[in-house]
Amino acid sequence: MYGSLLYNQFNDKKEAITYLKKGVSANKAPKKIRQLASVFLNEKEYKRSEALLKFNIGNEPYRLQPRVDLAKFYLFQKNSIEAKKWIQSIIDTPIKVPSKKANDIKKWAVETYKKM
Repeated sequence: MYGSLLYNQFNDKKEAITYLKKGVSANKAPKKIRQLASVFLNEKEYKRSEALLKFNIGNEPYRLQPRVDLAKFYLFQKNSIEAKKWIQSIIDTPIKVPSKKANDIKKWAVETYKKM
């Protein structure tokens, strides 16, 4: 959290990344990993961002959000083959706990897949 504050409010990128890395190494919470991946994306460290987003899928294998994050990453990178693969993965992943968010994600995936 402190790392995100440093990065967003005070623009102290080097120290922010150090704090975020320490936070992720101490606690592999998906939210922390998403924050660090986002920072790496902003810093154009795409390989590091991609690796963290892939890790998050293994960290939460039955949740849709990590797959959405990775699919959007590939869409941003204009890598339509990988994006399509992960969007299909979102469509194929069963919803274990029905919710509006899960339904919205599935709807987004179907619509995006049709546009590709």
